[in-house]
This record gives sequence, structure tokens and C-alpha cells, in this order.
Amino acid sequence: MFFMTTCGSYVKTRTIVLLFAAICSSCKQSVPVATELPTFSGVSFSVGNQYNIQHMQGSIPGGVADWYQITTIVSDTIIGQERFYLFSSGELLRSAVDSVVRWDGASQVCWYRFNVESGHMVLFQNYQLTVSSVSVDSVFGEQQKVIEVSNSATAVDTVLFAKYSTKFGVLLVQKTLSSKIWRTSLTGAKLDTTSYGFM
Repeated sequence: MFFMTTCGSYVKTRTIVLLFAAICSSCKQSVPVATELPTFSGVSFSVGNQYNIQHMQGSIPGGVADWYQITTIVSDTIIGQERFYLFSSGELLRSAVDSVVRWDGASQVCWYRFNVESGHMVLFQNYQLTVSSVSVDSVFGEQQKVIEVSNSATAVDTVLFAKYSTKFGVLLVQKTLSSKIWRTSLTGAKLDTTSYGFM
């Protein structure tokens, strides 16, 4: 049990306790809280990079054939003061901070973008699609921004679904028409000297 002998010492004690509580509460409020997503750089393109792509096509039921193909960045070139990378598949691409750009022979075309939000309408490889998801997920053991796009809400016949990430680029493209399916997915990559996934 606590007794105060004089009214003055009780007031002083109470003032000190209130002052201490005010200092502690102001310390709690000054601690910054991180609410933003981490910052990610663009897709990592470099001469010599390799991408192991699994292709699947067929029908359900019926059967699906699949095969693997290594796509390599074979060279780079300057077009309009921008560095583009030539892939063994024939594409000329460059990476910007918030997008991947393709050279179509006459001009630069946005191939896909990262500065999007769920519900946005975007161009993905010349298709008008809706962003269905934006998240931070593990891709080959590394945290990356991952974007999923689709036309499933508006498709009349062919449904297109795609998934792409910072650093690795396109992870999956799938088209379905009735029971037929076409799918390409990235199963591994070698970026500079580091291998990821199945290479």
C-alpha cells in the first residue's frame, strides 16, 4: 500500500509520472513504419544470359506434348541511343526501370509494364489485358514483383493468361481455346554467371 504524507509530494509525483508517460508516448509515435513495397530494378538483360523455356501444346482430353528450349541473348546493339538485346528467338528487347520495350523494326513498342495496379488495362505483347494481380513473390528463391494479366473477364473464345516479374521477365504465357492449350513457362535462367531454377 502506498501513502503520501503531504499533498505537495503527491502532486510532484503525479507530474513526474505524467511527464514520463508523455515522453514515452512521443517516442512511440516518432518511429517510422514502412508501408511501401520494396523497390525493384528492371529486368536483367545481358549478353550471354540464357532462359530455359518449357513449351506445351495439345488438347484435353487427347494429349499434351512438351519440350524445352534454351533462348540466349546473343548480342546487343544501339538503336536510337538505347541499348537493345538480340535474343536467339529473334526479338530485340531493352529493359527500362518500369517496362520492357521491343523494337518492331520501325519503332519502340512497350512489351509489358511494371508500374501497374490490379484492375488496370495494359498492353502485354500486343494484347489488351487486365491486371488481375500485383504481388511480391519468390521467383527462383528471390523476392520479385510479380504481375498477372488476363483477358478471362472479356474473352469471347481465346483466353490468354500471363505472368511476369522484375529481373526474370515473362514467367508464363498460356492460351486456351475450348479444349486446346498452348503454354510457355520459364523453368530456369542463367543471368550473368548465376543460375536460377532448372538450367
